[in-house]
Amino acid sequence: MPSISRLGLTGRKSTVAVTPSRLSTNVNLVANEGVQILASPANSENMYVGYGSGITANSGDATDGFPIAPGASIFVPCRHPADIWVASITQPNLVLWFILQ
Repeated sequence: MPSISRLGLTGRKSTVAVTPSRLSTNVNLVANEGVQILASPANSENMYVGYGSGITANSGDATDGFPIAPGASIFVPCRHPADIWVASITQPNLVLWFILQ
């Protein structure tokens, strides 16, 4: 059986706060399957993940992103990590990410 070689890339977003920000600012970055996102265990509150700049952090049923507790992770199927946005409730927090190209 032939082996498949893929390039794995990692990154982090260390200034996640109330205002949503892109997981990656590199709009040319492509993920074959999606992005694994980990909320740092050192965070003091949940992170919120979603598509688009309109996501909120625990403030509205129609706009809240998906919550990720400190130390928890989620896989988000997407082609472009820059399409994923993250936010937190009150203070800067850290998310780490991993993709396979």
